[in-house]
Amino acid sequence: MMERPEKNEDEGEEMDNIHNTMEKEPEVEPREIDVSESHDDDLNDYVDSATLERERMLARANLHVRMADAQRMLYVLLVHKARVDSRLKKPHSQRCYTFVVDYGQNMELPIFNKEQPGCSYYYSPLSMYNLGMVDQGYEYNNEEVGDHMHAHVYHEGIGRKGANNVASLIVKTLMLKGLLRENDCGGELNIVFDNCSGQNKNNTVLRLLVWLTEMGYFKKVNFVFLIIGHTINAAARIICSN
Repeated sequence: MMERPEKNEDEGEEMDNIHNTMEKEPEVEPREIDVSESHDDDLNDYVDSATLERERMLARANLHVRMADAQRMLYVLLVHKARVDSRLKKPHSQRCYTFVVDYGQNMELPIFNKEQPGCSYYYSPLSMYNLGMVDQGYEYNNEEVGDHMHAHVYHEGIGRKGANNVASLIVKTLMLKGLLRENDCGGELNIVFDNCSGQNKNNTVLRLLVWLTEMGYFKKVNFVFLIIGHTINAAARIICSN
């Protein structure tokens, strides 16, 4: 059996003095390190160049992921609005439409034109392009609302795979669906693209946004360009599954 030793008065006073001294010492807040480019001299006092570059890379990656998450939530919200309006059968002037536009993988078709000189040319394939434009608030005959893709397939002899083709096929799809109406302005049109600058994110396609608004076809038009690395959408999913 162990007995608790008696407290020595001198030791007790000494411990009280230590505690009082520790309580009086000011608290030092840790200094935050800014990983921006403008504080290299200050950062050199804390970290080496390799650590600094790693911290910057992590900061950029964190910003990229947060931007992608926010944009994905926007995409989900636009799809939800289109489907709700479709189920409620809102009139054209109050309705929200959401489409996704994307090219599928290039296809090749054997060509046997008689104009080609020589047998070796018979094996030169003809490039085939396919652009999908998905209506994410499409109402089927059984009143079910979901995704419906309008596929446009053509070969290189008809057209190329660029901004003019994207804009033309968007207008064609909207006309086939009867959404470009004279004297009947629609509510809201949202079109989601990937981040390809050659086909989608360029002045030609952006001018289409202004044209659709100025012509009075829609009260509000939004073009959304998904962040690089996070461009999986309904059009890509449907094209890959068929």
